[in-house]
Amino acid sequence: MRKNINLFIILLSFILFPNLVNAECSEQQIHELNKLVDNIQFKYEHTGNNLFKVTLYNIPEYITGSSTMGGFNIPEISSNSIDGFIGGYNYKIGFYANEKNSCGVVVLKEKNIIIPTFNKYSEKEMCKDKKYSEFEYCNEFVDEEITDELFEQKLKEYENDNINKNSKKDNKFMLFLKNNYIYILSGLLLVSLIIMLIIYLKKKNKKF
Repeated sequence: MRKNINLFIILLSFILFPNLVNAECSEQQIHELNKLVDNIQFKYEHTGNNLFKVTLYNIPEYITGSSTMGGFNIPEISSNSIDGFIGGYNYKIGFYANEKNSCGVVVLKEKNIIIPTFNKYSEKEMCKDKKYSEFEYCNEFVDEEITDELFEQKLKEYENDNINKNSKKDNKFMLFLKNNYIYILSGLLLVSLIIMLIIYLKKKNKKF
């Protein structure tokens, strides 16, 4: 608890007094530390319902992260995986050089971690059908909260669009037949005559 309070005071001091920098740390050293923050990567993994596990990589032992965004408190972040991230939030992770660094404690850059919202409707049996493979509301992760009403509305729109598309395809085919039926019939007649001629010639050759 005391450690968290001390961290809060340190971070607050750098927010209120942005020009305050550890006297032992040069601008070049801070620049190099921020480059290390740029190299920090993350990935998220869905663990159930709308909860995710986030793993951060490439965090040196002398850099620590802190976040209180999205109603989720992470007093300190290391390279270990962290459970309990709630989907649909943008987590702002602030990094600072800790006491293991030769410069002492220095506030560094921030990074954003955007966690998508898990779409419970993606588990519907209908979403496994190829017919709905392009229906975005069957995707596992979405950018917005989906309600029953919204899902049903978008489903009807999607199905109506497909009906219209299929109808347009049928109309195009019928229009093609209408505009080219003379050529099509002529071609079929020609092919039929050729086949009849071949059969006639074969029968004639057999007699001789």
